[in-house]
Amino acid sequence: AAAPAAPSSTAAAPAPPLPTRKLAAAETAESKRETGADPGGAALRRIMKEITDAAQHNFPMTQVDDDPFRYVARFTAPTQSLYSGGIFQLSVTFPSNYPFKAPTVRFQTKIFHPVVNPDGRICMGLLTDTWSPACTMTRIFQALNAVLLDPGAYKDEFIFAHASQLITDDNDEFCRIAREWVVKYAS
Repeated sequence: AAAPAAPSSTAAAPAPPLPTRKLAAAETAESKRETGADPGGAALRRIMKEITDAAQHNFPMTQVDDDPFRYVARFTAPTQSLYSGGIFQLSVTFPSNYPFKAPTVRFQTKIFHPVVNPDGRICMGLLTDTWSPACTMTRIFQALNAVLLDPGAYKDEFIFAHASQLITDDNDEFCRIAREWVVKYAS
């Protein structure tokens, strides 16, 4: 049996390690592909496009504290609704993986409505279980218009117990309080 050969000075040196910066960038890109998150790219481009589109449909949105994912929307109630004359402020927070996850939309202005709880949370399928990346902010605002036009039509989404009970048991009192809140908080 022959003895193992001594290392040759002409043998190939091991390959140098990959530069750390390139490896980290590749891992970050791979992570974004896996999660759908791209806070510096596609999500922001989509948000900017939707802000422009919403403004063209009379749903202006203003950025909050230079945060490209947080906005305040000015929402004017439909004139044919019980909430006519009301101008409502809504907070809109986009997730970093938008549009693959729905934005969080809340009323900042108090509103007496069965699908909006006292802290402003909106129970609307479009913002939860029926969300689709094809949905837009303009579509969300149009759906809110429909909710304000017919507050009793969305019984499966009622979350504000007092308003829900009144709209079912004493619609005149519901309407009185809703109008009172529009004058008091949304004028």
